[in-house]
Amino acid sequence: MIIKIIFVLLCGVAGVFVGIMLKKRLDKKRDYFCDAKNFCDFFKHDLTFKQSKLKKIIDEYKYISDDFRNDIKRFSEEFKTDQEICEKLSKNEKQEITNLFSSLGKVDINTQMELIEERKKVLGDIADKYKSRSQKDGKLYVKLGLLSGLCLGVLLV
Repeated sequence: MIIKIIFVLLCGVAGVFVGIMLKKRLDKKRDYFCDAKNFCDFFKHDLTFKQSKLKKIIDEYKYISDDFRNDIKRFSEEFKTDQEICEKLSKNEKQEITNLFSSLGKVDINTQMELIEERKKVLGDIADKYKSRSQKDGKLYVKLGLLSGLCLGVLLV
């Protein structure tokens, strides 16, 4: 009897781990788009005051998301916008990031400021969407993981 209870509890714990993994996926997307939005602020500030080279701006920025750092560094080394962007993003999200990358350092300062402000607004909206989803759905994933794990354990016993 005690082995059955332990088995059910282990199934519940496994379900919680699945829920935590799903929550982390949301958190990674949130961090990616928050990083993209913050990079727009950093780029705009640098463009206003220092006017550094694009490569230097990319190197100086302090990244939160490893995926965003890898994508933007790959872009800065190859200067191609048809490269593969983070596979965790949807098609529309990839398009927004590609639009950001393709707008960097290609036009005069005033147009660049307008483009960066536009990209910042769009990326900020996406980041806000993932913040709210992470807060709301993240807890739900953990609870559903626990419940489904316990149910699976009961059914198998």
